[in-house]
Amino acid sequence: MPPKKTTKKTTRKTPKKTPRKTPRKMTAKAPKRAARKPRSAGKAAPARAGLTEKTRISRHRNVASRTIDGQEVVIVPSSRKLQMLNEVATRIWALCDGRSIGDIVETITSEYAVSRRTALRDVMEFVGEIHKRGMVEIR
Repeated sequence: MPPKKTTKKTTRKTPKKTPRKTPRKMTAKAPKRAARKPRSAGKAAPARAGLTEKTRISRHRNVASRTIDGQEVVIVPSSRKLQMLNEVATRIWALCDGRSIGDIVETITSEYAVSRRTALRDVMEFVGEIHKRGMVEIR
């Protein structure tokens, strides 16, 4: 028997697709912030979450806490999370017993070498954060 002749299938070659080069979006650098103007001594830092110096803060009744080696360990049952607080946060936490934010700031400025403005900003930020996590009640 004679060998069978095989026919070669011709396939159409398609050109390789090269990725289309598109120009990248240019991102401009953020402009530098202008220096803040100093506030007068009578004005408070911007309120966070509706907080003012007269706002009274107390620990939430469902939150358990314990001091271990100078750090407060706070357990929030609703979120099942454990929070570790540093020295200053532990002191602020201890002062959250129905006092106003202004009273807490006064205590912090008398115990630590910090300006009233910085203490007010930091206390407001901290209280806003722990309120968001359900650790304190605001009145």
